[in-house]
Amino acid sequence: MTTDQLLLSTAPENVQQVALARMAEKIVLAHRYLYYVLTQPIVTDRMYDTIEKNARKILETIGVDESPIFLCGSDLASSYSDEVKALAVSLRHQAELNKKAT
Repeated sequence: MTTDQLLLSTAPENVQQVALARMAEKIVLAHRYLYYVLTQPIVTDRMYDTIEKNARKILETIGVDESPIFLCGSDLASSYSDEVKALAVSLRHQAELNKKAT
Protein backbone atom coordinates (compact mmCIF):
# COMPACT_ATOMS: atom_id res chain seq x y z
CA MET A 1 0.00 0.00 0.00
CA THR A 2 1.30 3.50 -0.79
CA THR A 3 0.95 6.55 1.45
CA ASP A 4 -1.65 7.97 -0.95
CA GLN A 5 -3.73 4.78 -0.80
CA LEU A 6 -3.42 4.68 2.96
CA LEU A 7 -4.51 8.29 3.29
CA LEU A 8 -7.69 7.58 1.32
CA SER A 9 -8.58 4.62 3.53
CA THR A 10 -7.49 6.05 6.87
CA ALA A 11 -9.79 6.80 9.74
CA PRO A 12 -9.74 10.50 10.70
CA GLU A 13 -7.88 9.82 13.95
CA ASN A 14 -4.95 8.31 12.00
CA VAL A 15 -4.59 11.04 9.38
CA GLN A 16 -1.83 12.75 11.35
CA GLN A 17 0.31 9.58 11.29
CA VAL A 18 -0.15 9.23 7.55
CA ALA A 19 0.72 12.91 7.03
CA LEU A 20 3.92 12.38 9.03
CA ALA A 21 4.76 9.34 6.90
CA ARG A 22 4.21 11.29 3.68
CA MET A 23 6.46 14.10 4.90
CA ALA A 24 9.17 11.63 5.94
CA GLU A 25 8.95 10.04 2.49
CA LYS A 26 9.27 13.43 0.77
CA ILE A 27 12.24 14.44 2.92
CA VAL A 28 14.13 11.29 1.94
CA LEU A 29 13.31 11.84 -1.71
CA ALA A 30 14.38 15.49 -1.51
CA HIS A 31 17.74 14.45 -0.08
CA ARG A 32 18.10 11.87 -2.84
CA TYR A 33 17.36 14.54 -5.43
CA LEU A 34 20.02 16.79 -3.93
CA TYR A 35 22.54 13.95 -3.89
CA TYR A 36 21.88 12.09 -7.14
CA VAL A 37 20.54 14.78 -9.48
CA LEU A 38 22.01 18.07 -8.28
CA THR A 39 25.11 16.46 -6.74
CA GLN A 40 24.77 18.95 -3.88
CA PRO A 41 24.11 16.93 -0.73
CA ILE A 42 23.49 18.94 2.42
CA VAL A 43 23.90 16.12 4.94
CA THR A 44 26.60 13.53 5.49
CA ASP A 45 26.09 9.99 4.26
CA ARG A 46 25.73 8.87 7.87
CA MET A 47 23.01 11.44 8.57
CA TYR A 48 21.19 10.52 5.36
CA ASP A 49 21.26 6.85 6.35
CA THR A 50 19.68 7.77 9.69
CA ILE A 51 17.00 9.90 8.01
CA GLU A 52 16.15 7.10 5.58
CA LYS A 53 16.13 4.43 8.29
CA ASN A 54 13.74 6.46 10.45
CA ALA A 55 11.47 7.25 7.50
CA ARG A 56 11.29 3.57 6.57
CA LYS A 57 10.36 2.69 10.16
CA ILE A 58 7.57 5.28 10.13
CA LEU A 59 6.18 3.90 6.86
CA GLU A 60 6.43 0.29 7.98
CA THR A 61 4.74 1.09 11.30
CA ILE A 62 1.60 2.31 9.54
CA GLY A 63 1.60 -0.44 6.92
CA VAL A 64 3.11 1.28 3.89
CA ASP A 65 5.07 -1.24 1.86
CA GLU A 66 5.15 0.51 -1.52
CA SER A 67 7.28 3.62 -1.50
CA PRO A 68 10.15 4.89 -3.61
CA ILE A 69 12.25 5.10 -0.45
CA PHE A 70 12.32 1.29 -0.36
CA LEU A 71 14.05 1.40 -3.77
CA CYS A 72 17.42 2.72 -4.92
CA GLY A 73 17.83 6.41 -5.65
CA SER A 74 17.80 7.74 -9.21
CA ASP A 75 19.90 10.35 -10.95
CA LEU A 76 17.07 11.16 -13.37
CA ALA A 77 15.31 14.42 -12.55
CA SER A 78 12.13 12.99 -14.05
CA SER A 79 12.05 10.40 -11.25
CA TYR A 80 11.13 13.11 -8.75
CA SER A 81 7.89 15.06 -8.42
CA ASP A 82 7.82 18.84 -8.61
CA GLU A 83 6.85 18.86 -4.94
CA VAL A 84 9.97 16.87 -4.00
CA LYS A 85 12.16 19.11 -6.19
CA ALA A 86 10.76 22.24 -4.54
CA LEU A 87 11.37 20.76 -1.09
CA ALA A 88 14.95 19.91 -2.09
CA VAL A 89 15.61 23.46 -3.24
CA SER A 90 14.10 24.79 -0.02
CA LEU A 91 16.27 22.47 2.11
CA ARG A 92 19.36 23.53 0.15
CA HIS A 93 18.52 27.20 0.61
CA GLN A 94 18.00 26.73 4.35
CA ALA A 95 21.32 24.89 4.63
CA GLU A 96 23.07 27.80 2.90
CA LEU A 97 21.44 30.30 5.27
CA ASN A 98 22.50 28.21 8.24
CA LYS A 99 26.10 28.17 6.99
CA LYS A 100 26.16 31.95 6.63
CA ALA A 101 24.77 32.40 10.13
CA THR A 102 27.60 30.43 11.72
